Amino acid sequence: MNKNFGKIIGVVVLVLVLIGGSTGLYLKTEANKHASQLEASKESILNAAADRTKPSKQKVNGILVYNYLPKNIMVPQNAVKMAKSEKTNSFVVVTATKNSQHGDAVNYKITAQSYQKDDYSYKKSGSAKMDNQLVNAKTNQPLALSELLNKKGNLSDLSLQLQNEILKQHKNLNITKVLRLTEAKKLAKIKFNYSNDSLQVTFPDNELNVSTVSLTGKELIHVIDPVFYSDKLKTQVVPESKNKKLVAITFDDGPDPANTPKILKTLAKNKVNATFFMVGYRVKENPQIAKQVLAAGNEIGSHTYNHADLVTLKDDKVQSEVESTSAEIYKATGMLPQIVRPPYGAVNKAVAAKMNMPVIQWAIDSRDWETKNSARTVSTITQSTYPGTIILTHDSQPTTVVALDSIIKNLKAKGYEFTTISKMFGDSLHANYQYFGEDDERIIK
Repeated sequence: MNKNFGKIIGVVVLVLVLIGGSTGLYLKTEANKHASQLEASKESILNAAADRTKPSKQKVNGILVYNYLPKNIMVPQNAVKMAKSEKTNSFVVVTATKNSQHGDAVNYKITAQSYQKDDYSYKKSGSAKMDNQLVNAKTNQPLALSELLNKKGNLSDLSLQLQNEILKQHKNLNITKVLRLTEAKKLAKIKFNYSNDSLQVTFPDNELNVSTVSLTGKELIHVIDPVFYSDKLKTQVVPESKNKKLVAITFDDGPDPANTPKILKTLAKNKVNATFFMVGYRVKENPQIAKQVLAAGNEIGSHTYNHADLVTLKDDKVQSEVESTSAEIYKATGMLPQIVRPPYGAVNKAVAAKMNMPVIQWAIDSRDWETKNSARTVSTITQSTYPGTIILTHDSQPTTVVALDSIIKNLKAKGYEFTTISKMFGDSLHANYQYFGEDDERIIK
C-alpha cells in the first residue's frame, strides 16, 4: 500500500508540475501578449502624433515625454507640468501643427496630450494647448519679438502703435500710464503671437486692465520686418511715390490764440495742409485751437511742454516734457502725437530714446523769429525750397501770418504740392531717426 501511495503521490506531483508549467507558460504568454499590445497601442499613438519624424525623449518624474516639436524648440513648461501630474504607466506626447506662415515666420500650434495605460491599450487621459511658437523658416530657430520687427523702428515703433490701439479700445485712460505701460524696454520680453495677419501682444497684469492688443493692416505693416509679410499683407503695402514735388511747411511754438486761427484760414483758402509742432502748456491754455488745427486736416506733433533744451535735462525730465505734452494734445484732440520736434533741434541718443518718436528737423529755416520781416520770410522760403523740403516757421510770429499766402502761391506756381510730415514720409518714419527732408534721414547718435 505504501508503494501504491508513493506512486499516487508521484503522479499527483507530476500532474501539478505539468499544470504549473502550463499555467506559467500561459501567464508568460499572456504577459508577453499584454506587453505587445501595449507597445502596439503606443506605437499607433506615436505614429499618428506627427510627421513620423523621430521624437526626442525626456523623463519627468519617471514619465516619458515624447517631443515632436521642430528642432530647437524646447518642450513648453505647461507640458512638463502635465507630465509631473500624471500617474505611473503614462506618457505625454507634445506635437506642433503649422498654423500659418507669414513670409519666413512660421507659426506652430503646440499641443500636449497625456495617455494612461488601460488594460491592453493606452487611452487619452488629458490634453492642453500651449502658447503658439514662432519659428524663423530660414534658421529653424525660435523667433524673438525683436527679430520679427522692422530693424529701424523695432520696439520703439511697436510702442507707438500699441499706444494708439490701446486708446482706441479704452477711453479715458491716464495717458502717462499708457505711455509707461508700452515703453519700448518693457516690450522686449512681453508675450506675443503672430498669425492670421495679426500681431497680438499680451500685457502682464496692470492697473489699466489692458490685456491683449492686436495690430493689423497698416499698423502691422509699419512695425513688421518685410521678410515676415504674408502674401495678403504685401498687397496692402502702399508703394512710395517720388514723382511729386512735395513740400511740408511746419509751424512751431503754438497754438497761438491770435495767429494760429489766421494761419488756419489761409491754409483752408489755399486748400493746403501743414504740420504744427505744439508746446504743451500752450495746448493746455488753448485746447480749442489745437482741436481746430486737427479738424482742418492738419497734423500735430510734439514740441515739448516748456520748450526746453532737452539735451541739458536729466532723463526723467526729458520723459516728463514729452509725456506731459502728449497728454495735453490727447486731451484736446483725442489723438496722440506721432512725431516730435525737439526745441532748437537739440537731440542726442539718450534724448531720442526717452522721446520714443520720429524726430522731425528741417531743411529750410525761415528765420522768421529773428528777422520779423514778412518779405524776407517769403523770399527765403521761395528761393531755397526744393522737392522734399521741410520748412520751419513759427505761428507765434505775426509776420509769418502775413507771409503765408504769398509763400503758398509762389511755391504752387513752381509746381509744388503741400503735404503734412506723415503723408510725405508714409511708413518711412521711425523712432530714433531724425528727418531733415524727404530724402534726408539720419540715425540719432
